[in-house]
Amino acid sequence: MKHLLLALLIGLSAMACTDRSKEDYNPQLPPETQTGAWTFGCKINGQIMIPQDATQQGPPGGETLKGLVFSYDKGRNIEAKDARYGRGGVIIKIPISFMSQLGTFSFEEVNGGYSTANEERLYMAAEKNGRFYDSMKDSGKITFTRNDSKIISGTFYGKLKNKDNPNDIIEITEGRFDLTK
Repeated sequence: MKHLLLALLIGLSAMACTDRSKEDYNPQLPPETQTGAWTFGCKINGQIMIPQDATQQGPPGGETLKGLVFSYDKGRNIEAKDARYGRGGVIIKIPISFMSQLGTFSFEEVNGGYSTANEERLYMAAEKNGRFYDSMKDSGKITFTRNDSKIISGTFYGKLKNKDNPNDIIEITEGRFDLTK
């Protein structure tokens, strides 16, 4: 009986030392930088989303942010998701033709996100509460503040529609990224 009670106390103590609850989670947007700091953040319907995997924000001392991927697939894809606290995710598709440009550009309208029909389109897609959203024509912009052979940085915002219900719209605001290529 003593062993069972001891095991129960150890288990309860371990549970008390686990992660913060979703209610206690209060992230801050990263600063807008142009140094290759490997940061990303935005607000989805007013709620801050910082990319994280289901276990941790990033490895101790690591240079990558878990939940954030910058990949090459006929252009560049920025994929950021908060799998830990369920605050959604964002994908930005940047065609090759934009990879050295500076300035502000409008997201294009797409339906269904990535496909061969959308390879040369600059667009944003998002996931929130298990629903998927695509950028709409003239409803959002991305600004590349640095876009050279080593670093891509900028800001973004937009309204996106649910691909299954066009009346369901979310708003992405105060987006920023600073990544190394």
